[in-house]
Amino acid sequence: MFSLQLIFISLLFLQTQPNAQQEKILPTWIETESTADQFVVKTEEFATHFAATESLVPASKTNLTNWAATNYGEDCRPIIDAIPLEDIRSLIKNEHVHKFRRDYDVETAKRLEADHDDFYVGYVLMRIDRSFREQIEQRLSQLRLKNRLGKVLIAAIFCLGLLGVFWGYLFTTKLTRGFYISRLRWLAGLCIVALLLVCYTVYQLLF
Repeated sequence: MFSLQLIFISLLFLQTQPNAQQEKILPTWIETESTADQFVVKTEEFATHFAATESLVPASKTNLTNWAATNYGEDCRPIIDAIPLEDIRSLIKNEHVHKFRRDYDVETAKRLEADHDDFYVGYVLMRIDRSFREQIEQRLSQLRLKNRLGKVLIAAIFCLGLLGVFWGYLFTTKLTRGFYISRLRWLAGLCIVALLLVCYTVYQLLF
């Protein structure tokens, strides 16, 4: 009789313990469908809980950059890259670091001297609010205006410089009565190359 009671208590104890399947249950919000205003971020696999936790915000920023590029264009990526991580954290509504178990096959288990290993994956629910959208749209508008003005400036420098080179070439040709036309052509070519280098330098500084 005592042995039957002991067996019953043991079975009851085992049923109340979390099994491997129960340990793999994830929060329900992880199954949230992606929309224009919210999406779930999944990190890579990490060996420690701390490493997975530390990766939550950087992974969220990377996914936010992709979201912005999809919704506003590729030129929006630098704007997200310039946003501090603290501002990215304000968009996180839920976060969870989950522990999984990976069972090894016999050969791997023998080599590593372990039959399984634990790894950690982070999950983040991000929700884009209206103020953040307005902030992105305002910065993107300023960036595109700056880019347009920069391109106009470079085009103006090139056109004015080219006109200056041609005017100088014609003026000096007339002044020298064509005696040094070969040298003047070489000089005009060097001036055009120098003009291209100036435009390229300005482009690099602006963009």
